[in-house]
Amino acid sequence: MLVAEIGLNHFGSERIANQFIDGLLKTDIDAITFQVAGNEFYKKNRKLKLSDSFYLSAIKKVHSSNKKIGLAFGDCSDYEKYNKHNYDFFKFLSIATKKIVTDYKLKNIDRSIFLSIGMVDKIEITKILKKIPNSHITLLYTSFTQKTGRLDLRIIKKIKKKFQLPVAYGHHAYSTKILNRAKTMGSDDIFFYVKRDIKRIHPDEKHAINISQIDKVIKNLK
Repeated sequence: MLVAEIGLNHFGSERIANQFIDGLLKTDIDAITFQVAGNEFYKKNRKLKLSDSFYLSAIKKVHSSNKKIGLAFGDCSDYEKYNKHNYDFFKFLSIATKKIVTDYKLKNIDRSIFLSIGMVDKIEITKILKKIPNSHITLLYTSFTQKTGRLDLRIIKKIKKKFQLPVAYGHHAYSTKILNRAKTMGSDDIFFYVKRDIKRIHPDEKHAINISQIDKVIKNLK
């Protein structure tokens, strides 16, 4: 599955968020995500928050084009709120994944869950997998190193062997050539941020792929 992550690049504007959806539905991506950053984040960044009604309308819009939609959580507590709706999968950012280790247990898991492990060590991953059913879990390896030469994606194979689970790759590097390397190393799914072709700087800017370039990137992956 190739997943285009809108993240917070909508700037809190439902009009822009819909422009993202419309543009992405014309591409060959398999799924899209929006980031729900959590209450603490929105206290300081209220302008970046989208309404619950928007997220519900986004489900219908994406599903009408036979593509999938998920949410990326920065706070575990948002899982309970959105789990009752018809999303295809959920992603937990590293900061949320770490909370599962210490004080949070996922309940009623009935869809795919991607756990970002960029800031989580092997011992913590083991603890998490003892707390929740593994049948819906994919570990999401994300390196926050943006320089291509410093990335060693052989770790994807090592994680697969260690935990006997699917492993996805979360892209944060400058070069899209890394995506091909991740696929070669056995990544089951690939997540990458997207942006529009505008002069305004997006929250996720440097490692995001312009929507107009997505089909070219996907073609190179196949």
